[in-house]
Amino acid sequence: MKAKLLTVARVWVMFDATTGFLFGQFFAGRLDLTGVVAGIFGLLAGVLSAERFQHSIHLKRLVLVSCAAAISGVVADAYRYYSALNAPGNDYPWFLNGIFVFGLCIIASSRLTSAVANPSFNRETLNRAP
Repeated sequence: MKAKLLTVARVWVMFDATTGFLFGQFFAGRLDLTGVVAGIFGLLAGVLSAERFQHSIHLKRLVLVSCAAAISGVVADAYRYYSALNAPGNDYPWFLNGIFVFGLCIIASSRLTSAVANPSFNRETLNRAP
């Protein structure tokens, strides 16, 4: 169940980062730094949270930093929207970005709870004669 939830979160985060934050800005003809930060770091977090990258502690830290940077990008984008672009009937897309932030939280929590095996405590290593 946990692996399926992580897969769904990864797919949604990569989809929303690509279409919502990166492609959406080019489609609208307006490039914004906060959206680019959220999109690039969200895409990076989604790609690097794959199972084949779980064994490196450095990549785990990079995923956590990417999740934090992407969430910061969403918060900064929402602040910019409400402080400068707010108009009656023109609401910030929380129904999409809320799920994006929730997916990033799932990815970050999966990186915090998964442990990297210490090779010095491996049975084959301990029983081997020097």
